Amino acid sequence: AHLNTHTGDFVCTSCFAQGSWDKYLELAGQKKFQNTIPRTRGSDPPPFEIPAETLNRLQQNLVAHEEVYGWLTGTDDRSQRKLSAETLAAYGVGLGFVDPSVPEVTDLEQLVEGGDHMVPCLVYPRTTFRTNSFFEDGTAEGEEAAAETQDAAALFHTVQLKLTAWRPKDCKSSSASGQQTMYYPSEQTQPGLFGFHVAASSNSSDVILTARELDAMAAYQATGIPAVSLPRNSYQLPLDSMRALEPFERVYVWLDDNQQGIEAAQLIARKLGVDRSLVVRTRDGSHRAAKSAGDALARGLDMQAILDESQPLQHDKVLSFAALRDAVRFEVTNPDLIRGVESKDLPGWNACFKGLRPGELTILSGPTGCGKTTVISQLSLDFCRSGVSTLWGSFEIPNVRLAARMMSQYARTDISKSPKDIDYWSRRFGDLPMYFLKFHGSTKPETVLDTMRHAVYAYDVKHIVIDNLQFMMSMQAKGVDKYDAQDAAIATFR
Repeated sequence: AHLNTHTGDFVCTSCFAQGSWDKYLELAGQKKFQNTIPRTRGSDPPPFEIPAETLNRLQQNLVAHEEVYGWLTGTDDRSQRKLSAETLAAYGVGLGFVDPSVPEVTDLEQLVEGGDHMVPCLVYPRTTFRTNSFFEDGTAEGEEAAAETQDAAALFHTVQLKLTAWRPKDCKSSSASGQQTMYYPSEQTQPGLFGFHVAASSNSSDVILTARELDAMAAYQATGIPAVSLPRNSYQLPLDSMRALEPFERVYVWLDDNQQGIEAAQLIARKLGVDRSLVVRTRDGSHRAAKSAGDALARGLDMQAILDESQPLQHDKVLSFAALRDAVRFEVTNPDLIRGVESKDLPGWNACFKGLRPGELTILSGPTGCGKTTVISQLSLDFCRSGVSTLWGSFEIPNVRLAARMMSQYARTDISKSPKDIDYWSRRFGDLPMYFLKFHGSTKPETVLDTMRHAVYAYDVKHIVIDNLQFMMSMQAKGVDKYDAQDAAIATFR
């Protein structure tokens, strides 16, 4: 559990109970506490390890490729990343080759050697302990003892490779709607984080959490504090990845300094515990021009000074204008940045609603069959592609039928007519930060709300869809009372 040492309030990372110190003592006395955060959403995947020889060859590819290596290590202009050779080697970054016309990487040897019509892309390894756990023997003490007696090669192994375009025109797949990120293996593997072996083998009590791999390396190089990056291209910290951060006393959450990144950083900081988390801002004051840690390093800013200015979250029930001053200044001087997440598929929606913004409740109404569910499904897919974790509550249409429809919308074709593509699009759809409520028909709002709270904590959900309110509230009131019941449900969700 994460315990606030000042107020005594706690949040349990296993059962998600929360409350006062007295409630904590009551629950702790009932049974022995154990860390039972699930490693995956389902059963554990089979063990998988990428050979060390292959990783070494990928790193050699990077050093030998003058253009990509020069872009990473160059210091002549702002477009270059200014990373040192030592930093790249410490994190095990490599270079592979992919065919832009093929949606998935299946041949590891071809990834290393390349071939006709293949383009280079950066390879980021995700590592974990060889025990298929973020703890050597399941405890923090076991991790420390193992680190003292074994070297990094014996302790850690690589469970997955993330392949990312180093420039927009590369690593795009026409059959995959222009995706710029692939994974090998593409199936789910053991939980791993980029930079975990650097952080876990250090003696530091601090760690930096960033949005991307380049930001993690930049933060580590400039400050000397080990850094890891979020596992997906979305502002989401899964529960199985939270285990990697438990041994550290202080966590610097350093995401993009824009509206979406700031909100995600605050949510993650609360999830990790406000008494041990600090939110880093790079655009405050003289650092306004830098969007992220990688951008700050490329611009030659004093990143240690930026880190020193990081702030903990304030108590969420008491505010003074001093706590609001920076946010007010940011909103006034950056009107474009405070717009919500905009829709790329439905641009007309942006003009009406100014994007998807937190804390807003939108009611979409219309006659049966007019396309309400279709429109909301498309918006949900659109937001998921932008990294917005979404929770769908379908009380009218069964989840299986809804997911099948949404998968066809995502593929932009009727996949029932292309059976050979179903497995591929199932994997692509499964990579989206999309979750579904397991309710159908009449359900009490309080029950739905409790599940929503769990999803916000466990899966960093930022967008919730209820489809629809009439079906959810059916048979819970009669006559004119049913309208009062629906108003009460709306007030509860608000």
